[in-house]
Amino acid sequence: MRLHIVDKETNRLLWELLGRFGEHEPAPILVNTSFNLPGEPPVVRPRDAVRTFFCSGTDAVFIDNFLLTKSSSAYILNGRSVQKLEVHGAV
Repeated sequence: MRLHIVDKETNRLLWELLGRFGEHEPAPILVNTSFNLPGEPPVVRPRDAVRTFFCSGTDAVFIDNFLLTKSSSAYILNGRSVQKLEVHGAV
């Protein structure tokens, strides 16, 4: 395991996410791991990430500035604003 330090100036979104997480948990720590299902290669494309997400036990996933949850909602993060999108149909 390697320690990575998140700097506010270089990755503001992740820095703020970890800060918010740290308000509710003992330490604002993110564990980075490969994202794939057993027997499959790691996810590379966004379409594969969405399929893997819905086939896994994962509760939520960030893809660039999009937060996708299994509550049939997706969110676009743009600076300090958050826009909720309703997701309909199968992926």
